[in-house]
Amino acid sequence: MKKKLIMATLLRVEMRWLGREIAYLAARDRYARNLLRRELMDALIEATACLPVYRTYIRNLDAPSRAKESIEHAIAEARRRGPRLGAECYDFVRDVLTLANPAHVDASQREERLAFVMRWQQFTGSITAKGVEDTALYSYYPLQSLNEVGGNPEPSKIASRETFFEFIRQRQKRWPNTLNAASTHDTKRSEGVRARLNALSEIPDIYSKEIREWAALNELHKETVDGRKVPDSNEEYLIYQTIVGLWPAYESELPFVSERLQAYIIKSIREAMVNTRWMEPNVDYERATTRFLRRILSPQFSKVFMNSVTRLQERIRYAEMVNSLGQTLLKNTCPGVPDFYQGTEVCEFHLVDPDNRTPVDYRTRIHALDELIAAAKQGIAELAGELLSNWRDGCLKLFLIWRALGCRRENAALFREGEFVPLEVVGERELHVISYLRRMGKQQALVVIPRWVVDLPNGSGETSAFWKRTYLKLPADPPFSWRSVFTSHMLQSKQAEDHRALAVEEALRYFPVALSIAEV
Repeated sequence: MKKKLIMATLLRVEMRWLGREIAYLAARDRYARNLLRRELMDALIEATACLPVYRTYIRNLDAPSRAKESIEHAIAEARRRGPRLGAECYDFVRDVLTLANPAHVDASQREERLAFVMRWQQFTGSITAKGVEDTALYSYYPLQSLNEVGGNPEPSKIASRETFFEFIRQRQKRWPNTLNAASTHDTKRSEGVRARLNALSEIPDIYSKEIREWAALNELHKETVDGRKVPDSNEEYLIYQTIVGLWPAYESELPFVSERLQAYIIKSIREAMVNTRWMEPNVDYERATTRFLRRILSPQFSKVFMNSVTRLQERIRYAEMVNSLGQTLLKNTCPGVPDFYQGTEVCEFHLVDPDNRTPVDYRTRIHALDELIAAAKQGIAELAGELLSNWRDGCLKLFLIWRALGCRRENAALFREGEFVPLEVVGERELHVISYLRRMGKQQALVVIPRWVVDLPNGSGETSAFWKRTYLKLPADPPFSWRSVFTSHMLQSKQAEDHRALAVEEALRYFPVALSIAEV
């Protein structure tokens, strides 16, 4: 629907040109010359809206099979969505876009069709980017952390662990030197915000209850504009998710956060193109929305609401930290080259531009890294323990990046060319762990990352109890000993029936995630 909205507004002139051109092609075809221009254009618009990729890459008369598959998928979906149009229209659009070669089409006609397809391909990327990334993702957001460029906002489409492993294997095979990026200049929400919001997916009942209570509390702060309560319920849900994702550690920071949120919500509702839009801003609606935000973030008017948000933060904050470390370790150890967007060396909570374009305080980051390096000389295990006991200050992420990049530097060939070997996890918490090896001959690195950890205790002893009776099954002839990159503690594998195993509680005893190098 949003793609069609973009074609009817921002790209209306371009689509009219394409409609005229496809009608010309039909007029040159003896079997399609009676098709109506309006119906041909509608069929093209419907098929373009259903295209499952940003664009196809047809460069000559021999269309690639993957391009044909995408177009065939789009045509089939368009037939289902727009059955009122005649089958002949869809058949002709399909034949043109796939450069079919029926006997009655001569060489000059095929060249004209290729020129049309080349031009059409120039628009489909813009239609998808504006229709999905810049419009649909601001209208549909069951869980905002899924609404990223190239992602799928539908929670039911989240990949399984096994699907993730297969994705990484294919990525290593096809793009071994690709960038592993968790934040970019175009990210809708920084990796810190996503790590926090992901934790909400583990407590849907609690979060749903909070949302209902917040809506009831804040109903009195809504205004009526043109007979409608502002903001509407969908926008209000966006506001609450964004507040959770951006909630500061200290109340003194709230005025600045409120300003950022007001700017963000105006951009969001304009992009959604439901109640206001960039070309036709509804100023009264926008002002009422920002006033609503100011009131619900004011201690004077909304102390109960703000205290409730703070309590929810405390419920998920440790899980947020573990999620953040986990995705950072994935970036550093999966096949590819880890990439760090400016400022994300520590826990940063930013939204889409311009919120993520603020100046980065590199001086503070450099000073923090220097302090870590100096403290490590007195003992890496002691430093890791101290950082973990003060995990709320956000330095754990910088520590992990420093140690993981140092490990990559010392084992460059292993991380550049080594196999990616998923490990089977067995036991009580087997679904809560992702683990794999990077392996090149006798050189091996073991990675252990927890997931779904809202109920994970904060204390070291309690954490070990959480992971009891959960093990990693190691491949044949594994190393007996592994040294932790983060704490220097030694791990020992043990014989278990027909394989050797490593206890997850040992791997995660002293640090929330694990990266260990085999002792050869």
